[in-house]
Amino acid sequence: MTSPGGQEVGRVSIRVVPDTSKFRRTLERDLKKIQKSMRVEIPVDLDMKGIRTQIAAIRRMLESMRGANIPVHLDDRVTENMRRITSQARTLNGAVAGLGNQFKRFGRVARSATDDVRIRMMLLGGVLRRAFTTNPFRTLGRSITATGRGI
Repeated sequence: MTSPGGQEVGRVSIRVVPDTSKFRRTLERDLKKIQKSMRVEIPVDLDMKGIRTQIAAIRRMLESMRGANIPVHLDDRVTENMRRITSQARTLNGAVAGLGNQFKRFGRVARSATDDVRIRMMLLGGVLRRAFTTNPFRTLGRSITATGRGI
């Protein structure tokens, strides 16, 4: 078969896909360069009289609400979360109070153990003092005499 480009023997199809792997980074970089290089000046003409009037109206409205009771309706989820937080706070408060009692008990036990060690050290000191201030041979002689009488 003949076509305007010549004789057709078969068909070939080539799929062309653009490489977009670096597109985003390149676009962001280029946009930042454009942003830095451009400068725009916008003149602003404020109606200060209108702004002052609006601020005064807002002030009057707020002052009229002073001491007012405003009913607030909370979503059920908020109410349930507040109940849960309150319950956890009470539990935590009880745990902290219990921990305080445990520390008091520990203090009493530690004080008692310290007093016991102090008393034992004083007794041991007296025994050691006697052992080093008396003549050990005299005591040994008494022991031998007492043993000999028993024979």
